Amino acid sequence: MQAKVYEFLQKNKKNIITGNLKEALLTGEVFKYLNILYSVFPDFRAGFGDDLRSFRNEIFELNNALFKYYNENAYFISPYSTILKKLPLKKYYKSITLEFGDEIEFEKLKEKIIYWGYERVDIVSEKGEASFRGDIFDIWPINSEKPIRISLFDTQIESIRTFDEITQKSIEEIEKFSIIPAIAALDEKEYNEILQKCQNSEFSTFYKDFSSLGFWYLERDYLNDFVLIKDLTQEIEEYKEFYKEFNQAFFNAKIIPNGKCIDINEKLKVKN
Repeated sequence: MQAKVYEFLQKNKKNIITGNLKEALLTGEVFKYLNILYSVFPDFRAGFGDDLRSFRNEIFELNNALFKYYNENAYFISPYSTILKKLPLKKYYKSITLEFGDEIEFEKLKEKIIYWGYERVDIVSEKGEASFRGDIFDIWPINSEKPIRISLFDTQIESIRTFDEITQKSIEEIEKFSIIPAIAALDEKEYNEILQKCQNSEFSTFYKDFSSLGFWYLERDYLNDFVLIKDLTQEIEEYKEFYKEFNQAFFNAKIIPNGKCIDINEKLKVKN
């Protein structure tokens, strides 16, 4: 599989659809070897109207991948189950950068964090959470390996530190960091409109809030301009039995032809 991807990418740089996440990750190794910027989408199995609290990690992985695709000119590599669905538009993928010494409007920042899909908690222990205690602001950005603690002096950022989510103790001081949306970069009006739709929805979810259903009410569309790593006819037919959304671009997508017999594994070993 990697051999034909390697040969194909020599002359054609394209987004690639795979049969599963494992194939997507293996394909990513070829992109990496060829120094082609790429973004691997997760295997997103939620169906329209599902409670997304059950798919929290998948949503965060998807948003990280979409942010990279939209903002860094990366090619996407995606399992078919993800790309067959409508995905949020580029306008929802903005970022905030906070740096030591910055003057900030803390109340407005707190509001924006909530509008972007972060959940307010007492103690931050998972990605997508934020806590506000006096002049201390804790947040675990979905694009960060560790949660981050900001200390303020009046309106100025006095320190920025990563911390351990279990012990809550500081790890190291950093100069700056960025926050991308947990769900979408919304303003107050957009957030309230979507929240109202969630509360009035007919979906059978325990909670009818932004975290559970907000994703489904974003403006979404199908991504196109991709090739298939192999014939996915059987997989697509099975998909259509369970999901309503279907990306028609699959009907026009070409399949990557088989390549020459080259030992791509040895090439990857040498490069790594």
